[in-house]
Amino acid sequence: MDSSILARRIVVKCILMALSSALFFPVLQHPGWVAVPVGLAALFFILLAALIHDVTSLKNQPRKLIETLDHENLTDIARSDSPWAPAASIMIHRIETLVSQREQQHFLLQQITGNSTDGLLCFDDKGKVQFVNRAFLTLCELPSLANCATLQRHHPLLFSQLEKDTTNETTFTLSVNGIQVHYKCSKVRFRTGDEWLTLTVFTDISAGIVRRESESWHRLLRILNHEIANSVAPVASLARVLARRYSATDAELEEGLGIIVRRIDGMLQFSEKIRNFSKLPDPVMESINLTQLLKDTVVLMKTPNDTVSIQAELPDEDITIQGDINLLQQMTINLMQNAIEAVATVMEPKVSISLSCLDTSVRVTISDNGSGIKEAIAGDIFVPFFTTKPKGTGIGLSLSREIATRHGGMISLDTTSSTHLTTFVISLPI
Repeated sequence: MDSSILARRIVVKCILMALSSALFFPVLQHPGWVAVPVGLAALFFILLAALIHDVTSLKNQPRKLIETLDHENLTDIARSDSPWAPAASIMIHRIETLVSQREQQHFLLQQITGNSTDGLLCFDDKGKVQFVNRAFLTLCELPSLANCATLQRHHPLLFSQLEKDTTNETTFTLSVNGIQVHYKCSKVRFRTGDEWLTLTVFTDISAGIVRRESESWHRLLRILNHEIANSVAPVASLARVLARRYSATDAELEEGLGIIVRRIDGMLQFSEKIRNFSKLPDPVMESINLTQLLKDTVVLMKTPNDTVSIQAELPDEDITIQGDINLLQQMTINLMQNAIEAVATVMEPKVSISLSCLDTSVRVTISDNGSGIKEAIAGDIFVPFFTTKPKGTGIGLSLSREIATRHGGMISLDTTSSTHLTTFVISLPI
């Protein structure tokens, strides 16, 4: 029987029982109405028995429905003449709605995690992988991952991050396609059913580190430029006045003042270099043919009489990116010029440049077979005005990294190469 009909019957019985109870005692006071109280009492107990039966039936309906579902399909019940047909139809509609919502949520989650640049890995306490996205597989250079034990064999450094029994954020450095990349590892533990899972997120924080470092250097250089210009200019002016006034009477004083003036002029020129470095223009983004840009750079950097062999490994097809053609060419010229200068004293000088296309970025490598960069100074080569050349300015590499950063890319010295070459790797987004 339909539960709504059963519920109405229960309500009617309750009302009738209440009326019979209300009439029982007034009627009992009339001696001539002896049969009426007996009838009301009998009616009350009959209604009570019927009420108990209906309530029991209502309570048993879910159990009977479950028993029916054990033997029949829910869709068949909805299409039959069964008293459960209306309830089955409602259940089917609600289940279909929930399934549709879950499918939409699952699809949206797949799109978000699949297109995320952060590496995502979810695994249980036995190391079985429950979910892994493409970014993490690219990071660990594996086509698929079913168990964390595989990661232990192929990528011990990443596995060591999973082993750490902490939910605090940790940072580490990883070589990706020859570029030293800084990563932040975050973990979240959560429970689903009786199972505990760990979600690990690997976030590339290199761009943020380089940007903050660049901003710090620019602030420092602006302060230095301001202090040098304001402090040295008056001294230079005074030294010139004194030199003109006493040059005829004291040759030694004239020589000393001349040295002071020349030294101050050198400091002012250095201040001008700082000012120019700090005023790097913002890139004017447009679609550029990177393949052709590198070919033009190779032609431009050809040495007189071909004293340096420049090998270009560039693809036949055009690779197009968004960028500022002038700034990007200046960056490649700086790196090529450094490479050519590095092989000046080598018997068989060789410089090579290559271009390859990855999933979401392009990779430009510039190598030379010069004397190399000592490990002790490798961490300082991108510091503004740091140089090991007698006549170097120390601007080329720091300026090149600034250009790459403003294009959303980065430059790194490849320290993982097994060859005896000095290799710089440029990564730029497609």
